[in-house]
Amino acid sequence: MKKFDKEFRKIFVEMFKRVDLKFNEKYVSKPDWYAKHTWSEEESDKFRVWLVKYLEKNAKKMGFSKQRADKEASWFMLAYSWKTRYKNE
Repeated sequence: MKKFDKEFRKIFVEMFKRVDLKFNEKYVSKPDWYAKHTWSEEESDKFRVWLVKYLEKNAKKMGFSKQRADKEASWFMLAYSWKTRYKNE
């Protein structure tokens, strides 16, 4: 990944915090870094709710409309979120 801008750094700091890790840019430059940790389906859902609210609040400075926040959150979760542990697994 390229150098993080301020808003994306805040998102990653929050995501790492939710699995008891401290965000480190060097860590996310490694292949498949996001597959090395897991979170529950509930934790993933809670982070996504936080992410949508954060993106709505910061949409203008991140270069998109408030209406696109949900879609942007989905793309972020698909590309970068931790692996999800499901109850039936």
